[in-house]
Amino acid sequence: MKKFLREYRVELIALAAALLGVFLLTEQFEIRATLRAWLSALANGLWLGLNALIDRLLVYLKAFTLSDLLGWLLVIGAIVFTFWRARLRFVSSTYWQSKVCPRCGSSVMRVHRHSLDRLLSATFLPDARRYRCTNAACGWSGLRHHEPHVHHSSRPQFPQPPG
Repeated sequence: MKKFLREYRVELIALAAALLGVFLLTEQFEIRATLRAWLSALANGLWLGLNALIDRLLVYLKAFTLSDLLGWLLVIGAIVFTFWRARLRFVSSTYWQSKVCPRCGSSVMRVHRHSLDRLLSATFLPDARRYRCTNAACGWSGLRHHEPHVHHSSRPQFPQPPG
């Protein structure tokens, strides 16, 4: 099914557009009025939710004490420190740079990353790549630290004429 969806993705989008066109040609209600009502209800709900959030925040801030401030500083500081240490371990540890399977010791090969892997690589785990064990019986798959590519200048370097 995935292969079918991937292979005929453009045709399926075109079919969906045609079906939407048929619906729009045969519908019996005013689209502008309906959309205006939906957007108005959405905006009203967001406004009421924002007001309720602000009211609760003001109640919390009125009762805010120095111990609350210290508590928040400790929680945030500990979380930032933990993420920093984990990132440092990922970048510098030989375990994360190893190109062998941690379960069976077989070689590993690069495979496509998931969207979460891309997010982690862009934010928390720099240069993270997904690898999979080549041993079919093992089936391990995980992230490894991959050294970034060195980009050279795309312009050819010509020797300077003697001067």
